[in-house]
Amino acid sequence: MLRRLVLPGAWPVLRAGLRLSLNAAIVVLISVEMLSGHDGLGAAVWQSWQTMRVEQLYGTLLVLAMLGLVFNRCLGR
Repeated sequence: MLRRLVLPGAWPVLRAGLRLSLNAAIVVLISVEMLSGHDGLGAAVWQSWQTMRVEQLYGTLLVLAMLGLVFNRCLGR
């Protein structure tokens, strides 16, 4: 009963929850890196914003956007 009725019925809700939680985790990860990290994408965003390196800032933001899109597409399947 669990495998034939409950899990298939709950699968769309589970997938939506996974996608939302993954997006929230990415946002929190980048925010924490911006505040306390010395390496990583969040620290690169923060450093480039502070030193007015616009090209590096947009490049890093593009990488973050692509990372989010790839994760969403993987979980969307």
